[in-house]
Amino acid sequence: MSLKVYLSRNAEGKHSSNLFVGKLMECFKKMGVEYTHKAQSKWDVALALISAYDKSIFKRGPVVQRLDGIYFNTDNSSMSSNMNIRNTYRNSSGVIFQSSLAENIVTANFGPHPGKRSVIINGTFIDDKIDPDAVVKKSSPKIYDHVVRFEKRLICVGKWRQIKRLSSVVYGSLEYIKSNPNTGLIIVGPMSPEEKTQYSKLSKNIVCLGEVPNNTVRHLQMLSHCCLNLSFTDSCPSAVIEAIANGTPCVVTKHQGVVEVMKHGIDGAIIDFDKWDYMPVSYNDRVIQIPSDVVANGIKTCIDIGRRPFRYDLEMSKTAEKYVNFLSECAKKS
Repeated sequence: MSLKVYLSRNAEGKHSSNLFVGKLMECFKKMGVEYTHKAQSKWDVALALISAYDKSIFKRGPVVQRLDGIYFNTDNSSMSSNMNIRNTYRNSSGVIFQSSLAENIVTANFGPHPGKRSVIINGTFIDDKIDPDAVVKKSSPKIYDHVVRFEKRLICVGKWRQIKRLSSVVYGSLEYIKSNPNTGLIIVGPMSPEEKTQYSKLSKNIVCLGEVPNNTVRHLQMLSHCCLNLSFTDSCPSAVIEAIANGTPCVVTKHQGVVEVMKHGIDGAIIDFDKWDYMPVSYNDRVIQIPSDVVANGIKTCIDIGRRPFRYDLEMSKTAEKYVNFLSECAKKS
């Protein structure tokens, strides 16, 4: 049957705050799936991204919620945001979890979902027909000059909240650099001027790039020998999916959904660190730093692995097909 989807968030544009959804809509267009951002229009099924803020959609048709977890920092007043997530969860016809980790987090706190449910790991675009060296050199010559001076390149990408453990990334990288002095750490993502100065002063081998367009991030990852994401927990980090899909091995911690699609010693290094029962925690009390030698060993594992084959199972079109199939199952029948 033909399918028209109401999407609760407009994610078009290269500077979208939700890059995954922008990629999903690109694939929807290619698949001939119609979508709208107008709740009042006619549609077969709604896709609520985390929460449904327009409650009228529940009266208009079936709603599928896409969830990557919940708010679980007990130090943060935004814990109250879980109320709307929980209400959407309980009233939706179906739920798509970004990972089994996300399902465990949500189920432990909200109970089993009453309707249909599915785990669909994020996908990404695979750049198997480009030369990343030539592309970055042409599109971002200043960035290119900053990074290619290193023989080995480490990269980390994120919005640098406490939970991401950037300091563990930095000091673990510096530990590796002690024995491999022609290695550079490339830090991508928004940082305060104070943070940028703090990390840049630690070593000439650290390059803080700040925010970079998504395509450039992916190509920089392809130019790198190791990607690091040491978050205490991350349902399914898009940057890591992009790196693995495009052949760059990664160092991650075991409490991330991405470990469901990567193997230690093959796709990268999985650090068995932290214990957690999926209950809300205090970041100040719980999120501790990872010893530098542990991180350095993870980096060495990735360097030894080298470039990996492209992971076509993580191609965005395949992920979009899974979304369409699940949305079709939940859609109202004409």
